[in-house]
Amino acid sequence: MTGTLVAQAIPVAVSPLLTRLYSPDEFGIFAVYSAIVAVLAVASTGRYELALNLPRSDLVAVHLVVLASLWIACAALFAAVVTWSALPWTNLGWIYALLPVSILLAGAVQVLNYWLNRQKRFRSIALSRALQGAAFALVGLGFGAISLPEGLILAFMAGQLASLAVLSVSSLSELSRHASKLRRGMLGRTALRYRDFPRVLIVAHSLNMISSRLPILVMPASFGAAAAGFYSLTQQVIGLPMQLVGGAIGDVFRQQASTELRDKGSCRAIYLRTLRTLVLLYAMPFIVLLTLSPALFAFVFGEDWERAGLMAQILAPMFYIQFVSSPLSSMFLIAEKQREDLFWQSALVVLTGGALALGWLYGSIEVCTMLFSASYSIMYLINLAMTYRFALGTRSQT
Repeated sequence: MTGTLVAQAIPVAVSPLLTRLYSPDEFGIFAVYSAIVAVLAVASTGRYELALNLPRSDLVAVHLVVLASLWIACAALFAAVVTWSALPWTNLGWIYALLPVSILLAGAVQVLNYWLNRQKRFRSIALSRALQGAAFALVGLGFGAISLPEGLILAFMAGQLASLAVLSVSSLSELSRHASKLRRGMLGRTALRYRDFPRVLIVAHSLNMISSRLPILVMPASFGAAAAGFYSLTQQVIGLPMQLVGGAIGDVFRQQASTELRDKGSCRAIYLRTLRTLVLLYAMPFIVLLTLSPALFAFVFGEDWERAGLMAQILAPMFYIQFVSSPLSSMFLIAEKQREDLFWQSALVVLTGGALALGWLYGSIEVCTMLFSASYSIMYLINLAMTYRFALGTRSQT
């Protein structure tokens, strides 16, 4: 948790400097780049890394690492062919030629994170995340000082490399110890045993990633790169700190709710207690966002970013409902309702995508943001209703 906190706190802390070194357009180009990497990185590993904690044998786990690595190599190669073929026909800058490299790095970091988690090497994971945030900040400030427009993307890659370096040093000795025991037949059996991870989880997790980054991917086509820059800054400085707090509450809820549902057949009490805590916890930040965000953004990040504050004002109800409901959404896993979760994720992408399309037809970024905020809020209210029903468990049926 400490490493995650540092990794996410450093970019937020240096944001007031970065927003004075880079324009909203440059932030937008970086936001689109990192969003594409995040979406494609989900599929790049085949989701095999999520199975690394399941087998008792380290040898089976190493075969899962190999399977994930083969997926990463294929994904990076495919991305390279598509990206390098498409670049001459688009107005994307040369920097997007580095997309396959970023996807390769992101996939490798994901896999090694889960491997070290299996080995209980939590200090190494924390260090890798802290160095990732520090490298991003230092390289971003350095390139910003010499007015390099692509500095944020290069800083992003520097963070990836710093994280991968720590993870590699911490894990390669243990992985290499099993290298001589790798067998093609066992690789096939392992792929068959865990075939549901790429077959099922890629779709569900990709939909989740797309829904959270849809405005960044869609808005630039209609309203310019700056629109994505405004949205990404809002999401970073408001979303990440609140997610950290919600994540800590969610970890406690997940453990207690699992125990209560298993032992008592219902976890309604802990659900309502956690819901009440979240509603009260986020009430004051919501009021501040709703009333003061344009002035605050202009003061903290510079006059060029007042429009991001207006966007934060519009998105405030969405953030509030999302942050209240997200820690409770683990009920889908606790109650083993993965199919319902997939349906909800699909509906979220369709509804928010439709809202953004309507905003594009209207030709207004404010209307587009309002429609997106409203549709997202509706879907998370539905999420709350679903998870509460799951929390009732067998008691609701007796």
